[in-house]
Amino acid sequence: LSKYLKLLSPKYQYAVGKGSTGRGLTAYAVKDEILATWCLQAGSVVLASGGICVVDEVDKMDKEEQQHLSECMSDQTVTISKAVKGTLKAETSILACANFKGGRFDPFQNVFQQIDFPIWMINRLTLIFVLKDIIDEERDKNIVKTVLRKWKGSEAIKPAISVNLLKKYIIYSRENIFPTFSTEAEIELENTYLGLRRTIGKMGEEKLSTIPINTRVFESLLAMSQASARMRLSSKITKEDVFIAKDILFSSLKQIAFDVEKQTFDIEIIEGG
Repeated sequence: LSKYLKLLSPKYQYAVGKGSTGRGLTAYAVKDEILATWCLQAGSVVLASGGICVVDEVDKMDKEEQQHLSECMSDQTVTISKAVKGTLKAETSILACANFKGGRFDPFQNVFQQIDFPIWMINRLTLIFVLKDIIDEERDKNIVKTVLRKWKGSEAIKPAISVNLLKKYIIYSRENIFPTFSTEAEIELENTYLGLRRTIGKMGEEKLSTIPINTRVFESLLAMSQASARMRLSSKITKEDVFIAKDILFSSLKQIAFDVEKQTFDIEIIEGG
């Protein structure tokens, strides 16, 4: 899935956590032996600025190396202050992929007991999704047929939208579509954020549950609402775009921050495991 993005993204970098250093992902200073001066060398995240950088097996990285990603994930910049000083732009979407500690997902354990991510990184990820290998006979049959077609050398199954057309569509929308928020969308975003900050549901008798959400989550809602409007090539971000952004956010939260016993969201699961 992560490598398939290479076909769709106008700007793409791929790095494997175990074989990557923090400097190689962000930036580092190198000495030019001919000119006898120091210069900055851009890493994967900087090279992918304006596009996507996939960091596969990020759980295999050393904790110190992971820390290099902190600045670019929060501020979208990379600062070097060693042999040479400078700040590089890193307006990059980071897709971090990781395996579960036990090799597969355990439905009887909390998600965060099964992944080796530092809390600061979890807090900087806009969305987190759990990929589960669920037994589904119809789906499994389709997988068998697809793999057999490949082995037999049959013609590949064509996607509904060709890769080239979808890539052009993405480039066009990013370069030409700059939607603004409608009044209805602004009101819906405000209500959503304030609603999440307030009490969201009752448990038991009159005991209430709250969900502390910070402004980073609000900015994520803004970005996803804008992306939804761009997909429609629309100049206006509508209330429906906000609904789509909410659905995506809630879908992620339900997988990673949902208390099954209390039947409500609980961000403390993310914050404190």
